[in-house]
Amino acid sequence: MILKKIIIGLMSVLILTFSGVAFASYSGGYSQYSPDIYQWYQDVDAGGYDLENVEDLEVIGTLTASSIATPYQSIVTVAVAGADYNTIQAALDANTVPVLIRVAPGTYTDDTINFTADNQTVRGMGLTAKQLVTTADANIVDFGAYTNCRIENMKLKMTAPTTNAKDIITGSGSLRLRWCHLELTNSTVTGSDQPSCLNTTGNVAMVLGTIKYTNSVSDATAIKVPIQVGTAAAIELRRVNIDVDGSGAGLTSALGWGTSTGVLDIYRCNIDVLDDEATYTVGTFYILGTGCHEVRGCDIHVANSTATAAAIFLAGGSPSIRSMFNHFHVTSAGGTANSFIIGAGDTVVSQLDDIVAADGVSNSGTYTHVNSENDGYFELTGQITSTLADGTAPLVLTSTTKVINLNADLLDGYDWDDGQDVVFGSVQAAYIPTATKTATYAVTTADLGKSIRMNSGGTVTFTLPSVGAAEDGALLRFVKCAVGRLNLVAADSDKIADSGAGGTIYNDVAAQTYADISLEYVHLIVTWIIPGAHGTWTTTN
Repeated sequence: MILKKIIIGLMSVLILTFSGVAFASYSGGYSQYSPDIYQWYQDVDAGGYDLENVEDLEVIGTLTASSIATPYQSIVTVAVAGADYNTIQAALDANTVPVLIRVAPGTYTDDTINFTADNQTVRGMGLTAKQLVTTADANIVDFGAYTNCRIENMKLKMTAPTTNAKDIITGSGSLRLRWCHLELTNSTVTGSDQPSCLNTTGNVAMVLGTIKYTNSVSDATAIKVPIQVGTAAAIELRRVNIDVDGSGAGLTSALGWGTSTGVLDIYRCNIDVLDDEATYTVGTFYILGTGCHEVRGCDIHVANSTATAAAIFLAGGSPSIRSMFNHFHVTSAGGTANSFIIGAGDTVVSQLDDIVAADGVSNSGTYTHVNSENDGYFELTGQITSTLADGTAPLVLTSTTKVINLNADLLDGYDWDDGQDVVFGSVQAAYIPTATKTATYAVTTADLGKSIRMNSGGTVTFTLPSVGAAEDGALLRFVKCAVGRLNLVAADSDKIADSGAGGTIYNDVAAQTYADISLEYVHLIVTWIIPGAHGTWTTTN
C-alpha cells in the first residue's frame, strides 16, 4: 500500500493506492472531493495533530498493516429515513464489532451513543457537524470500558438535566472526539456535584471542537464545570473553543474540577469563563487532588465582577500544574483578580506566560516562574545564565537608577580591594569624588559618597555630619596622606564602631602615611560601621 499526498487549494489530501488503483478521486472543487477522500481525511492523523498540520509532514512512503488502526469489520449508515438504521444506538446494538457508523445530517432526539465493542467509530457525514443528538434529561454517550472508541463531526446536547448523575459523556475506557460540539444547560440541579459535559475515569481526547456550558442554578455549594476529572482519568483538550457561563450563587465556575489522581491537559484552546455571582471564577483548573496537569499555548479570559477570579486555583491535595506559553486575562472589578491561587502543598510552574491579573499570585505553596505578570515586565524565580563570549555585554541598560541588592564580583572590571578607586552609591566611570583637607573640617551631607584626604603633619579633626534615617547606608572614605594625626568625631549621639555616643576614632601612627578607613552609616543602631580599613585605627569615647 502506497501513501501519496496531493494539494487541493490550501488543503492537503492523502490518497491510498493498491497497485496504482486509487480509492479516492478529486473532481475539482474544495467541497467536491469524493466521500472516500473525506473518509481518509478524517481517518488519518498526522502525528496526532490531524491533517490541519499535514502540510508540515514530509514522510511519504509505504504503509504497513501495523501502521493502520484496527480495520472496521462493517460500515453502516444512520439517517432519519432511508438508511441502514434510524438511530445511532440501533446501529451500535446490531454491530457489536469494530464498526464505522456514518450518520447523515439531522436531529436525533433522545438517541444515545452507548458503545458495544472496542474500535467503534460514530461519524457525522459532511464537512461540518449537522448531526444533532439532543436530549433533555439523559446521558448521551457511554463508552464503558471499551477502548479506541471515536465520535467525529457530531453535536451532542443536553438541555434540562434533573439530577447530578446526568452527564453528556461518561465511561472508563478510551474515547477520542474530533470536530464535535458539546453543549449542556442546567437551571435545576442543586448541590455541589453538578451535571457536566464530560465525567470520566478513562482516557479521553477531544480535538478541534467546541464546548458550551451554561449553568444558572443558585446554590452556594455548586461546582459548575463542563469537565469532571475522575480517579485515574487522563483527559486531553486540544484546539477546543470553550465557553463557560455561570450565574446564580455558586462555589465556583471553572473549566475542570477534580479531587483525585486524574489528569487534565489543555493545549492551544480558547477559553472564556464568566460568572459574576460565584465565590470563585476560574479559567482552567479548580483542583483538589494529586494529579500533575498541563496547560500550554491557550488564550484564557476569566471575569467575575464581585468576588474572586483566577486563571488557576489549586485548593489542596498536592496537585501540580505546568503552565506554558499561555495568555491569561483575569478581571474582577469589585473583587480580587489573581493569576494563580496556590494552596499549601500545591505547585505551579509558569513558563513564559503572559498574564493580566491586577492582584497577582496568591501563594501558600510552591510557585516557580519565568513569566510576565505586568506588561513590559519579566520576572523569574530562577537564575539568569549567559554564555555569551567576551566582547558583547550580556545586559544593556538605559536607566541610570540604582539597582538595589546588586552584588557583583567586579565594578568596571576592578576588584574592590585592588587599589582602584571604587564608587560608593553609584557608578561614575572608575573613580569617586575626592577632597583634600589640611586643617580641621566639618564634613557635611554633601560630602557623602566622597573620599576625603588629610594632608598635614599636625593634628587634624574631621567632624562627621549629623545624619538620620534619610542617610541610612551613606558611605564616607577617609585617607591619611601625611605623618600627622587624623581624628574622626561622630556628631550628636552617633557611634563609630565600638565607640561610645559621640565617640571618636583616630590614627596617629606617623609611618602610616597612607592609612585609610571606610565608614557606612547604619541608622538602625545609629552607628558608623567600618566596612574596610588599612592601618591602625583606635576608638575612644
